[in-house]
Amino acid sequence: RRVHGGLVLSLLPYGVWQWWTPTPHLVPWAYYFKVAFWMNLLYLSFRYLWYLSLPVTNAAANAIIFQSTPAFAYILSIPLLAEKATLLKSVAVILSIVGVSMVSIYTAKEPEEGIQQTSFGYVCVVLSVLLWSVFVVALKRWGQAADTRPVPNTCKFLVAMGTCCLLTTWPVIPLLHFTGVEPFEWRPQLLHKFLLNIGLMTINNFGNTVLVMITSPLFASVGGMLIIPLSTGLDIWVHHFVMPLFGWAGVLLLVGGFLLMNVAEYKEQHPEAEAESAPLHSVN
Repeated sequence: RRVHGGLVLSLLPYGVWQWWTPTPHLVPWAYYFKVAFWMNLLYLSFRYLWYLSLPVTNAAANAIIFQSTPAFAYILSIPLLAEKATLLKSVAVILSIVGVSMVSIYTAKEPEEGIQQTSFGYVCVVLSVLLWSVFVVALKRWGQAADTRPVPNTCKFLVAMGTCCLLTTWPVIPLLHFTGVEPFEWRPQLLHKFLLNIGLMTINNFGNTVLVMITSPLFASVGGMLIIPLSTGLDIWVHHFVMPLFGWAGVLLLVGGFLLMNVAEYKEQHPEAEAESAPLHSVN
């Protein structure tokens, strides 16, 4: 099955890029591998729990719970990253979560039948959200600590993640196969789709990591929510899906939350601009 394929594929292009880069390695590779080992366990655990939750939870409810990541990332960023809790950020997170919830609920095209919803499934999806929030915050806290240059740092970090995955995860596949727990099935007719999926995962992993490095876990989490209206827009274009009015209202709230987050980040990074725009008080 697909096991962290994008990270394994990252070994070749990122390794070649690092070999050609003129900048010296200021931090030993041992640091990256140490961080990547634990981060890899976090990533696999969150993915595994989420996959477990899918068959035993309502799709809309699952999406809503999972998209609450910004709230958990916000809370964790305050003690771990010294993130400033501001009114604008709080309102942006609330708007984004409400907006994505409305889109998830009102774009459900048909009721789900035959799904046995269980408490175990919802516990799994909540735990997966917590672990994913810990992952993105830890990425900023310990991943960027090695090298503040976002692109070289991302390349080296993902090479270390891919190597850890290759050495610790893939050996389990033959073990599961020969013990009969989960037989390995190779389907050559699906190879092109498999490679396409791996390529997209590589781009996704690289883009997400760079985004967290140059901004913040909170900003990246809120921005990541935009994939919901984008995928719905693709559904409208390809399948001629008609979005309900409340779905469009959710999109507006989500976009508004993202714009507010941009304003909050700008004010935090440019305090002098806010000071210049403040009204001058006359002195008597």
